[in-house]
Amino acid sequence: MARIKLFSSAKADYWNGKYQHSLETISALLEREPMNKRALSLKASVCEIIGKYTEVAQTCTILLSLLKNDEELWERRFVLKNIGNAYEQLKKPDLALEYYYELLEDYELSYVLEPEVFDEPLILLLISIGEYQLKLGRLATATASYEKLLGYYSKEGPLEGMAEAFYLLGTIFYRQNNLDKALTKFLSALRIYESFGDLQYSGLVHYYLGCIFLVRKDFEKSTAHLNSCLLNLEKIYLFLAGDADKDEDKIYQRAKRLYSSLKKKLMA
Repeated sequence: MARIKLFSSAKADYWNGKYQHSLETISALLEREPMNKRALSLKASVCEIIGKYTEVAQTCTILLSLLKNDEELWERRFVLKNIGNAYEQLKKPDLALEYYYELLEDYELSYVLEPEVFDEPLILLLISIGEYQLKLGRLATATASYEKLLGYYSKEGPLEGMAEAFYLLGTIFYRQNNLDKALTKFLSALRIYESFGDLQYSGLVHYYLGCIFLVRKDFEKSTAHLNSCLLNLEKIYLFLAGDADKDEDKIYQRAKRLYSSLKKKLMA
């Protein structure tokens, strides 16, 4: 009976925004019953709200070990996501990825049976995974993640997502100096971005295309793409009335210098 009262009191404090008091009460319950699933789940929720992410990770790891039944699959997925997010907040991307990979495997298996249920969570998870792989410099695994992401986008959409996946793949291949693949991805991204008038990313893609054709010594194409880059970005700055921003935009300034140099070369 005392256990039920403690949990009810902690839950009431949680819903009333008395998070510290809720945490103290639920911690007292867990001292008596350290493997109480409901208490562990409530503690993790309270700790997440008040920013105690180390305790979120520790509490959810214990809870995860207790979730074995098939009817607990959704709760298990939720806990895996919470652990990954906690490690993200703690700036521990390697640990975050460890739990995200486990969740990804679950989502991919479930997607085969219920694509309409798992398409969005799968896409969102792949975006998070790809971002962290890029931050860690894991270009090969990031490529695999964005290729997967592109595959799901091609089935479910939206076009904006496909364009971003093509763009990110282009930048990865560009960084790897695989210019043939980078060119293919950038051209695919450009077609989509231009179809719905995205000036910023169209401009960025034109910049990379200009650099690729410069390396290939196709100076006319390079000049044309760099010019398109400048025109698109200048339209944005004209709208924002931000000359100072233009001066601080490294890509814009590089494109301007390269374009000026190529124009002189072509006119010589």
